[in-house]
Amino acid sequence: MTSKKQLIRIILSIILVLLFVFQIKKRNKQIKERNNLQQEIQNSSSPYAKLLNQRSIYRDSTYSVYVALINTNKELVILKRDSLNNMQRKSKFFVHLYPKDIKNIESSANHNAIDFNSNFSSFVINDHLYNVAHTILPDYEIEKLNLGQYGYKGNNNVNYKISQLIDGRKVAIILKENKESIENFKDIDKSF
Repeated sequence: MTSKKQLIRIILSIILVLLFVFQIKKRNKQIKERNNLQQEIQNSSSPYAKLLNQRSIYRDSTYSVYVALINTNKELVILKRDSLNNMQRKSKFFVHLYPKDIKNIESSANHNAIDFNSNFSSFVINDHLYNVAHTILPDYEIEKLNLGQYGYKGNNNVNYKISQLIDGRKVAIILKENKESIENFKDIDKSF
C-alpha cells in the first residue's frame, strides 16, 4: 500500500515538473515573439506601424480606428489587417465630427463631414499585412465622431458604419494611455 502511494506521489511530482517546464518554454516563446514584434515595429519604414502598440478608439471585425500623431499631423487612422476586398479598397470613407463648440460647425447639419477617399497604403509586420487609410483632423475640440464607408464606385449607400458614436472623452482617455498629445479630445469638462 505504501509503495502505491509513493508511486502516485512520484508520478504527480513528475507531471508538475513537466507542466512547469512547458509553461517556462511557452512564456519564453511569448517573450521572444513580443521582442521580435517590437523590433519589427521599430525598424518599419511606415510611421503607422507604431499603432500596433496602441489601443484603438474603436475596433470591430472589419476595421480598427486610431487617433494618433503621425509625422506632426493629428490623424484619424483606419487600419485593416490582412487583405482588402474591392469595395473596401475603392469606397470613400465618411467621418462626421461633432465639435464641442457650435461655432466650429461649418454646415447646416449638427456636424462637420470630412469624407476622404480610401487612400490605403500597406506595411508588413511579422509576416502580417496591414492596410492603412487616414485623414488629418481639424484644429478644434471634438465632442463625438461617427464614421463609416460608402458603397462601391460612387454608390452613396452606406456599406459599413460603426455601431455607435464615439465619445470624445473616451478618445481622450485612450490617447492618454497611448501617450499621444492631441488636444482635439478632452476627458474633463473644464467649463465650470
